[in-house]
Amino acid sequence: MWRRFRHSERGQAYLEFILLLPVVLLLIAGVIFFGRVLYVKVALDNAAYDGVRAGIESLSAGREHEQATLAARSTLAGYNIDPRPAQVHVGGYLGGRGNRLYCQVQYNIDVGDILFLEVFYPDLSVPLSATAYGQIEKHKSRWSN
Repeated sequence: MWRRFRHSERGQAYLEFILLLPVVLLLIAGVIFFGRVLYVKVALDNAAYDGVRAGIESLSAGREHEQATLAARSTLAGYNIDPRPAQVHVGGYLGGRGNRLYCQVQYNIDVGDILFLEVFYPDLSVPLSATAYGQIEKHKSRWSN
């Protein structure tokens, strides 16, 4: 039986398949890893932008922080990302026209369930963050209290 596999092309195909399978699986795992990280990074960028826009367009003095945080978390939920573990920081000079405002969103993405990574690093997470800056509009309608 071994003599037949040793001299047939069928045995060669099995050997090539066995040798190339780990390489192909690693390539697929890398694409999944990169795709997941890229998707969450794009979501964080948009969440930070939406947060800073909601903060600078607030019509209620002193509510910029609350509205920016809510907008950033809502954007993450729109991307089907759980907004509860996300850390949203809003800062700058709040409460005055013409002042600068920033919104920073941080998120740890779990990638330990990806093929091959789960064997070696079951609790692997990648920390990602995005920051957006804006200026509170100088000329906007009257603030409501």
